[in-house]
Amino acid sequence: MEDFENYVYKTEVHWSLLNEGLTLPVENQVIFTRNMGKFLQRGEVKPISIYLNGKKYVAQIRNVNFSERFVRKDAIQIRYPRNGELARALQCHFIRVK
Repeated sequence: MEDFENYVYKTEVHWSLLNEGLTLPVENQVIFTRNMGKFLQRGEVKPISIYLNGKKYVAQIRNVNFSERFVRKDAIQIRYPRNGELARALQCHFIRVK
């Protein structure tokens, strides 16, 4: 039996997750940035690896460069190319059955 409780963050599967990435809720940003060893400054991007079914995929974690004048909180996103390997793997893994 697999351990499905060994995760840092879980989310509903939605269009954005299957195609381009996701935005981490503010309450989960501390966990991710602590594991990276530092908090990303606005506009800063760092390559990361995501594992799905034992295969490694390349993605990025970024602090979106929103103007502090309009947005007070940082927005940390995990992003990957649309139609890239990770997006295609997620789409195959979470295929919608009608």
